[in-house]
Amino acid sequence: MKKIQIFILVFLMSLFSFGQTSETYFSRGNEKYELKDYSGAIADYNKAIEIDPKFAEAYFYRGLSKSQLQDYRGAIDDYNKAIEINPKNADVYFIRGLS
Repeated sequence: MKKIQIFILVFLMSLFSFGQTSETYFSRGNEKYELKDYSGAIADYNKAIEIDPKFAEAYFYRGLSKSQLQDYRGAIDDYNKAIEINPKNADVYFIRGLS
């Protein structure tokens, strides 16, 4: 019985010690974007990109958030990075052109 308790304790500790993933921050950013908390969304997208610098969607959505805050130059920079990572996403080219 003691071994089972120790196993469960170690397992639960491991769940909390791994931290959040880039996908977790990306999802939180999307939720904040939907709530029109663009600065909060950018902060979460920043964390997602910090964890995974090749996360093209995070750059794209961070660009959308920056556009909402009228930071068009920053948005274009993010769209350019998203295109650099994934040049086959036509939506990014279109939105970049609008910016």
